Amino acid sequence: MEETSAPQIEQLFQEGRQAEALDLLKQAVHSNPNNPLAHLNLGNAFARLGQWELAMGGWTRSIELNPNLEVSLHNLALAYMQLGVSDRAVDYWQRLLAVNPRSQEALGSLASYYFARGLFHEAERMLLSLQEVNPENCVAHSNLGTVYRQLNQSAKAIREFEQSIALSSRYPVAHYNLGLLYLEGDRLSEAEESFRRALELDENYSDAHLNLALVYMRQNRLAEARGELMKTLELAPDNALAHYNLGLVFLESKEFGKAIACFEQSRTAGLDTPLLYFNLGMCHYYNGDRESAQSYWALVPKTETALLSAIQEKLAER
Repeated sequence: MEETSAPQIEQLFQEGRQAEALDLLKQAVHSNPNNPLAHLNLGNAFARLGQWELAMGGWTRSIELNPNLEVSLHNLALAYMQLGVSDRAVDYWQRLLAVNPRSQEALGSLASYYFARGLFHEAERMLLSLQEVNPENCVAHSNLGTVYRQLNQSAKAIREFEQSIALSSRYPVAHYNLGLLYLEGDRLSEAEESFRRALELDENYSDAHLNLALVYMRQNRLAEARGELMKTLELAPDNALAHYNLGLVFLESKEFGKAIACFEQSRTAGLDTPLLYFNLGMCHYYNGDRESAQSYWALVPKTETALLSAIQEKLAER
């Protein structure tokens, strides 16, 4: 499609005259079938209409005619990701990198793909390359921090999150992830500050509410922890960890009936851990129902020797 006809095609789409736009684009392909841009533009039009198979056909034909056509490689990668065929998407991202090693879209997308599959060193390599291309990309720094956290390299992770925040103090994910590291390192005041900052930027950040509650629980600030957990459940009603930790708060407050209800909700939401069954048993035990307590304690695996020892102590009580 000639540059002068692009506004005409856009106007037709804006006016709802998609059929006329497609006719013009098909004519352009028919008139010059070896022009990769004509196939690219036709593919783009089909994509706007949600006709992905035809769109991908146009883009595929365009790179058959010009293997270095970056926009078509990019479009095909995105299309395959949208269709859930991630391996094919990766093929196109890698082809795009071969054409343009500085493609930020390819580097970032490959980093996400590798991270999701636990290939953290490969993700690190992509993100370091992305930082070379764009040192001021706050998301790349935050994502690299997440990679280093998975690699148990806390000092590097903190440095990347701090760099992300220095580049953009209004990126809540970086504050949240920094808070996680502080929480893991028992730096509770710093963790609280980070989670609060994340919530200032996004008050509906449910995971930040949950982890702020964990900070309060470690500090025995149970009323504040309860409030954050209730807010978490307003935003994410099926969050099993929020139900479980709210159960712990109620257990600590000796509100055993409420604790049981929360633990059971966490179980319904998919939580299945020895501590859950141990604590359910404890609630029933303190509620005076030894039979129910024993039925839950029976679900604690024999390998959990510390829990089993605590259970035996309770059973020995009269």
